[in-house]
Amino acid sequence: MKVSVERTEGVEHRITVEVDADVVKAKFEEAAAELAKNVRVPGGYRKFKAKVARVKQLYRKHILSDLAGSIVQETVEDALKDLELETLGMPRMADEASVVLGQPFSYSVLVETRPTFETVDYEGLVVPIYNTEVTDKDVDDAVEKLQKEHSQMVDFEGETIEDEMYVTLSIKPDTKDEAELEALSNEGYFLKINDDVSEKLRDIIIGKPVKGAFAFKGTAEEIYHHVKAEELKDKEFDWTLEPVRVQKYVMPELSDEFANQAKGLASLLALRGELRENLQKEKKEQADGIKRGHLNRQLLEKNKFDLPSHFVSAVAQERMAAVAKNFEQYKGAMDEEYLQQFIQSQQHEAFQRTIHESASFFVMDALAKQLELVVSDAEVEEKLTQMAEEREV
Repeated sequence: MKVSVERTEGVEHRITVEVDADVVKAKFEEAAAELAKNVRVPGGYRKFKAKVARVKQLYRKHILSDLAGSIVQETVEDALKDLELETLGMPRMADEASVVLGQPFSYSVLVETRPTFETVDYEGLVVPIYNTEVTDKDVDDAVEKLQKEHSQMVDFEGETIEDEMYVTLSIKPDTKDEAELEALSNEGYFLKINDDVSEKLRDIIIGKPVKGAFAFKGTAEEIYHHVKAEELKDKEFDWTLEPVRVQKYVMPELSDEFANQAKGLASLLALRGELRENLQKEKKEQADGIKRGHLNRQLLEKNKFDLPSHFVSAVAQERMAAVAKNFEQYKGAMDEEYLQQFIQSQQHEAFQRTIHESASFFVMDALAKQLELVVSDAEVEEKLTQMAEEREV
């Protein structure tokens, strides 16, 4: 077997493999004999050798066609090993190859290799400095966030609706059209009075009595975010809105009991101490992440190289497929057009992230080898232990 390689463009290489004619003939004989075991041939041949000869006549094109693919599968891996290339992804056929008996069989595949660097330039990198100090206000905010997480929704006992409350409304448009009534009426429309509702509807609801109906003049889209009946969303109606139920979240009081219930700690002081420690760790991790991002960008600017485009695209396609699969559960529950636009934006983000992460990986990996950085087993064990403790597994 003869193997040659030529660089086509970037990190792509064309590998040409030539298999000797006698090897091809031997494989043809093997394939014909194997096929003869499994097919019936008219004529009732008693001798297997005669049957094989007849099979060669009847199925010659079929055997040669299959043989091309099998020879490629059997030889391409060994050919790549002989070249000692650091290939990425699967080889791709460069062109169609066919077997001709009596002649060597030659085929070519395209492969991408890991980008190589003579040396990685890392001189003059600027590392930004970030303040990771945790203030008392940071701790206060963390305590309040924890309170909100342990809040309970209760029925509101006051008289008027306030901002940030949750209201269940009975909604009816003033129309005699039965189809419009059916499409737009709702006896239990649940919404939170905040920026998610239209400004006009929000202004109408806030300050209204908890009990009793009130009027609203506006479009269907100003009440409902998404209106399935496209022809009705911009149509204006006189609406009758009546609160069915008004609720609000009530935060627990700050006390040692709350500290115990929320985190299993003995006192509020201990709770604040743990939150401060966690915030310190989070701020350090955020700062380290930002620093890494800055260093990555500078390294990529200093060290230009060709990415293995097919390999990166394959990884990106897998991520994009995963994004689409994750949002399948929302089909039917969300506006189809809006969902598709959102999925496409997420897929585009996944594609761009894959390109950046791949480029960063190759240059950082090359730099690690250049600096002879080695991770010890003890460091790996320490990291695994830390991950296990964080995940409580």
